[in-house]
Amino acid sequence: MIIMVQQLICNEELFRLKDLKKEIQEVNWARKNQQTLVGERLRQLESQWVGLVSKNYEIETVISKIEAELGRRINPEDDIEDGDIYYEDQDDDLG
Repeated sequence: MIIMVQQLICNEELFRLKDLKKEIQEVNWARKNQQTLVGERLRQLESQWVGLVSKNYEIETVISKIEAELGRRINPEDDIEDGDIYYEDQDDDLG
């Protein structure tokens, strides 16, 4: 009789163990699936970020060129080399 009770208890525990293993497997699968999806999204966002950084660099380069051109147009004397400097009082020496 004791052996039968022990066998029943053992069987119940084996079923519980089987159910727990199944639950653990389901949780692990769900976690892995979620991590895979998040990993794909992270790669997409990283690629998008790289593209945006590159675009920002291009924009900054264009802005620098525009600023330099505007600076030359506003202060054209900055483009004259030292040997080519023309002074207003040089007109008096020429006459």
